[in-house]
Amino acid sequence: MVFPEFNVFHIALSLGLNPFSSLSKEDKQRFEFQARQWFDHAVYISDDCRKLNTRLTEKSISMIMSAGMFSSGYLRREGFREIYCFTPGKGPMGGKGGICFVELNTIPVDTPSYVDSIGFLEMILSPETSLSVISNEINCNPVVQMADRRIFDELNPDLLEALQWDTLEEDLARCVEYDLPPDFDELLSIVNTTIKNSKEGRWL
Repeated sequence: MVFPEFNVFHIALSLGLNPFSSLSKEDKQRFEFQARQWFDHAVYISDDCRKLNTRLTEKSISMIMSAGMFSSGYLRREGFREIYCFTPGKGPMGGKGGICFVELNTIPVDTPSYVDSIGFLEMILSPETSLSVISNEINCNPVVQMADRRIFDELNPDLLEALQWDTLEEDLARCVEYDLPPDFDELLSIVNTTIKNSKEGRWL
């Protein structure tokens, strides 16, 4: 799946490289070769997870890279419980092989209206909006607001299973927190160039 920023992380991890450490010239050459391998041998290439999800459920492909619970959760909610998002048990980042991130909502210092900004944050963090974010037509993903009992108590067991709730704590323990790699711009440029040069016939 074409998510260039995530592709950077996953390509590095597939080589046993820590993307959050500076890479040597040799490592960057390996990274570029691996990026070409990924996209040259992909059956399909797309930035539309729904199209790739369809291929996955039709069994014309066996896995999606890069992807995550935001895409597998949607399928599992629709009844495809054989689809699973997995987190490696070990890896090159202090022994961990997964990356997790939490999207933060903040108010800019130069916001035109502090009061309106507070109102907007209250709206998106409300139980009604949070429930929509957790599960909607295109997305199914755990969010930190689930710690609010008003929200958690509204989630039925089937949805929690779709979210892989029973293993979430274990999965998070296998992850490091999202950060910006020191070589990010260079690695992202490699990925974007590789994607641009990919064969058009496999694009969805």
